[in-house]
Amino acid sequence: MNDWLAHPAVQAGLAPFGVALPLSLLLVRTRFMAAAVASGLVVLLVLTVGFALEPLTSVRKAIVVTFAATAVVVALEIAAVQRRTVVAAALASIVALSAIWVLQRILQQQPVAAAWLLAAGAVLYVGMIVGGTLALGRDPIRTAVIGAALGWGSGALAILGASALLGQIGLALGSASAAAALVQMLRGHAAPLGWTLGVPAAVGASFAGVLASATGELPWYALLPLLLVAPAVAWVPESPRPPWQQGLLCGLAGLLPVCLALALAWFTAASGG
Repeated sequence: MNDWLAHPAVQAGLAPFGVALPLSLLLVRTRFMAAAVASGLVVLLVLTVGFALEPLTSVRKAIVVTFAATAVVVALEIAAVQRRTVVAAALASIVALSAIWVLQRILQQQPVAAAWLLAAGAVLYVGMIVGGTLALGRDPIRTAVIGAALGWGSGALAILGASALLGQIGLALGSASAAAALVQMLRGHAAPLGWTLGVPAAVGASFAGVLASATGELPWYALLPLLLVAPAVAWVPESPRPPWQQGLLCGLAGLLPVCLALALAWFTAASGG
């Protein structure tokens, strides 16, 4: 059993999915399915590095921000705060600015101009990923699909960039988001209007990508297609199709930018730079 749980595919895929699935079933009639998505990261940490904060590395800071964002959105749902543009923008902005704290040690090691460029790019990228996900918060199925595509895409890119733990973080959040989407699709109805469902995956996946580029071998431009995941899912028109069909169509649309991102990373690696 221990050997089985030590396998990376189990730690980052099967186990997070297996825990998030029953949690999603329990929470599907509530506004708190973001907690089910975040459970994927909890499972990964239990099976791998644990919850120690020292030394407070960039990866651990990213994990802290992901859990903090999850706690904030659950609190917003408990308080029945409705989705408003100003609330979503404020949440995305705060998470984006936290990228400076996450990257602090890396930025200190860079020349001033390079540090400013990295900080600005990270803030912009994280803000656009989180903001784009929140923009579709009125449709929990689409939001869960976006989380799955972002998580799997960022995880796979991080692995291609030789960042194993960051890859597992993305894959775990993507798998948990897939469980949340699957429950809604099979149930035949979306969850109640929990507009924050996609936040844990969007935050964790965006930081996984940024750190894989800043500390690993992932070229920064390979992340750019992931900015199109949310718009691609939004492009799928609403229809009277059953939720499982609509979810599959949204999933296919969301995975197209992911495939483009992986192709960019793969060809860059194959060409030696």
